[in-house]
Amino acid sequence: MTTNPQRASRPHDAVVVELLKADPDFANEYLAAALEEAGEPGGQTALLAALRHVAEAQGEPPRLLRRLFFLRGLSYEEVEQVLT
Repeated sequence: MTTNPQRASRPHDAVVVELLKADPDFANEYLAAALEEAGEPGGQTALLAALRHVAEAQGEPPRLLRRLFFLRGLSYEEVEQVLT
């Protein structure tokens, strides 16, 4: 019997940001898909996560994202949940 060593896993967010950095055109497709699904259950949370991923891939500081989300009417708890 052979055993398979466990592969090191990487967080989903880190992988998505890496993909967005490698292919900037992917950001347009990614955001378009997130916008299409924004009206579905859980879609707004997914859209906010997509915005965070794209901003992080483009090197935007978290402080700027917090201001953007607050301007959109999110509470402090909602902003922190999206950014973490």
